[in-house]
Amino acid sequence: MPFKDVSTTSNYPKIEGSITVEVLDIEDADPGQFGDRIKWVFKVWDDYGEAVTWQDGEEYEWWQYTSTSLSPKSIAGKWAQALLGRELADGEQGADIAKAVIGKRANAFSEVSESGYSSIKAMSPSRDTAEATEETAELF
Repeated sequence: MPFKDVSTTSNYPKIEGSITVEVLDIEDADPGQFGDRIKWVFKVWDDYGEAVTWQDGEEYEWWQYTSTSLSPKSIAGKWAQALLGRELADGEQGADIAKAVIGKRANAFSEVSESGYSSIKAMSPSRDTAEATEETAELF
């Protein structure tokens, strides 16, 4: 049979609830319905600190897509601020922000949609990021 039943859920790991994400990469993506997009590649840990894996135990790389906008109300802007632990400054360049968030971690909340796919609904600085930001602020 060449097609799966449309009611079959995906074989992707179900990622829901409180998680920790680490940015492995940010890549250009094909434009979407509303314009230019980027692909965020994350490593994911569940609420117990266990890495999310495929059924065979291999680590799972989770891809999420956003627009390229870094405005404070955009998803990419909110994620960048959470990962950096600070607000973005006027004039900061997207390429510089992308480099700065690689390797950064944040806390996130994910939900599984009716179609069976997981997506990030909110992101906040990890405790380590928040502590580092406070220490840096004390230096000035």
